[in-house]
Amino acid sequence: MSNGGDAGECTLPTGSNIILLRDYLNFEHGKVIDLPFAGGKLYTQVERMKPPSREGDSFVDVIEEYGEVGNRDERFTMKVYNGIPRGSNKHILTYVMQDGIYKSLGGSNGHANVLRYGGSNYEIIDGDGTAIFVLELVESRTHSGHITKKRGYSTEEALILVKALADLLTTTDVYQIAHRDIKPQNILIPADVAGGKIARVHPDNAKLFDFDIAWDENIAKKNGIERKDFGGMMIGTVGFMAPETMRLSASTFDPPVDRYSLGCVALATLTNRTMPWEFPKKTNDYGALQIIFSAMKRNELPNGFTLLDELPYSATVKNGVKDMVQGLLAKDPDKRPDTYSTVDRCDELLEQVRREDRGGIGYVEISPEDVSELTGATMAAGYVDVNELNRELSQAGDLRPTIFLDGDEARTIAGY
Repeated sequence: MSNGGDAGECTLPTGSNIILLRDYLNFEHGKVIDLPFAGGKLYTQVERMKPPSREGDSFVDVIEEYGEVGNRDERFTMKVYNGIPRGSNKHILTYVMQDGIYKSLGGSNGHANVLRYGGSNYEIIDGDGTAIFVLELVESRTHSGHITKKRGYSTEEALILVKALADLLTTTDVYQIAHRDIKPQNILIPADVAGGKIARVHPDNAKLFDFDIAWDENIAKKNGIERKDFGGMMIGTVGFMAPETMRLSASTFDPPVDRYSLGCVALATLTNRTMPWEFPKKTNDYGALQIIFSAMKRNELPNGFTLLDELPYSATVKNGVKDMVQGLLAKDPDKRPDTYSTVDRCDELLEQVRREDRGGIGYVEISPEDVSELTGATMAAGYVDVNELNRELSQAGDLRPTIFLDGDEARTIAGY
C-alpha cells in the first residue's frame, strides 16, 4: 500500500469529474473519487459489496486505483460507517480506537494476519458523522461463508488457522489490544479461485478485521479515555463472547477475552460449523444467551465440544485438540493458556496430523493393555506404525450478529 502519490500524475478522460468525499455515499460504477487521506490518489468505484440495509448502516465498496490505460491498478475495500456523532462512545470505538489499531497492526510493519491499512478519515457530512477506512482487498470469502458453502476445512487447515490467529494475539497482547468480537464472520480466508470455485484456501494468511468495538488500552490512556464510561454493556456476538464479557466484568476490556473467542473459533472450525454451540431452531439471541448462561453455571463446555471425538485421527490428536480448546475456554481468564503456548501446541498437533495423514510413523500413547493386543504392529524405540495400530486395535474392539445489551438486559438474562 503506497502512502505517497500525486493526484496530478493521473490523466482524467475528457468530461470526467472528481467526486469529493461527501458525494461518495451514492454509488456509481466507474465514478472517479478523490480520497486525499488514502495516499493522495484518485480511485474509481467498482462494486458495492455490502450495501446498507437501513439508514445509518455501514457499507463496504471495492475501489480501484485510477491510473493510465494499460497499467495494472490495485484494488482495495473501503468500509464506510454512518451515524457516528463526534465525541460519542461510538466515535471513540469506531474511529479513534479502530484507526489507531489499524495503524499499529495493519501498517507497513504490522501483522500479516490483519488487513493492510491504507488510510482513514472522519468528517461531518450533512450533519452526520462518517468514518471511512481504506483496507486491503482479499479475494475470497469469510471463514463463516467458507463453512456454509459446505467446502469446510481439513483438520490440518483448521489447526493452521488457529495457529495464525493465536500468533496474531501474541502481538495484540503486547499492544494491550482486545478485539472483543473474534468470530468466523470477521475472518477472511484468502483462496485460489479456479473456474469460479475455491480450489485451495490459505488459512495461514487469514485476515482478522472489523476492530470497531475493540479496546486499545494505550490509546485510551493517551486520550484520557476511561473504561468506566464504556462499562455496563454486553458487547460481542452470542456464542463467542467470553464469560467475563457476559458478566459485565471490568476484564471485558482485557486481551484474554480474545483467547476465549479463539477457543470458540477453534471448536467451530475443527468441527466445520459456524458456531461452537448448537441451539434449537428459531432460538433468538436472548434464548441462546440463556442456554449459554445455564451451561456455564453447570461448568459445561459448548455442546459442540463432543464433536471433536469424531475427528478421524488417533486418540493422541483428539485428546491434544480437546485439551487445547478446553484450556482456551476456561471460565477464569487467568487460567487460559498464553497465546505463545497455543501457537506451540498447534505446531505439535500439526506435526502429528501430517504424520498420520501420510500414513507414516507416528507418536501414540499406548497402555500396557493395548500392547498386549498388538500382535503384528511394528514397534521400535517408542514409535509405532499408526495405520497398523489402528487396524489391530480396531480388531481388538478399542476403536451468530454483533449485539449490544445494556446492563439491565444482561443482568436479567444472567439471572442476577
